[in-house]
Amino acid sequence: MFYKELEIAELRKIRVHDLRYRVASILLNRGCSMLYVKEQLGHSSIRITLELYGHFLPSENQGVIDTLDDLPKTATIRNLSATKKETHRERDISHVR
Repeated sequence: MFYKELEIAELRKIRVHDLRYRVASILLNRGCSMLYVKEQLGHSSIRITLELYGHFLPSENQGVIDTLDDLPKTATIRNLSATKKETHRERDISHVR
C-alpha cells in the first residue's frame, strides 16, 4: 500500500525505515528532545532511540566543550585532593585512621 501511494504521488520509491530515519533526523536537528523522538517513533526504550539516532546530537557535546573553553584560564576541572601529594607524616599515620 505504501509503495502504491508513492507511485500515485509520483515520488521515488523509499523504504518505510528510511522515512522514519529522516523524520528522526529532522526532529533532532530542530532541537526536539530525544524523549519526544522516542515517543513519536514508538520505541519501547530511549536506549534504542539513542543507539539509532544519538549521532544527531553533536551540538550538545559541542556546547559542553564551548563551556569548558570559556572557563577562566586559572580555573581547573581536576580534583586537586585526588592529586595532592602526601607528606611523609600523612603516609606514616594513614594506617592509624
